[in-house]
Amino acid sequence: MFKTYVTNEELFSKDNELRMLNGNICRLCVCDTQEEAYRQFYWITQRANTLLRLTLNRIERQDADRDYITEENNEYD
Repeated sequence: MFKTYVTNEELFSKDNELRMLNGNICRLCVCDTQEEAYRQFYWITQRANTLLRLTLNRIERQDADRDYITEENNEYD
């Protein structure tokens, strides 16, 4: 049985964060001031944090489902 473990909202959030991250990286590469560079770096870390949170949530659901299937199979043994 195949499950995606990602809701449509999370998929949209992930795609949006990846686009924003790409934009922040592009802007960081052409910064003319230190202040702007730090601002873009800050936004990059915020985007990366959101992507990490979405990934960890997916992994937790995946692991919980795997544990549930294992427990269910052990009941039938």
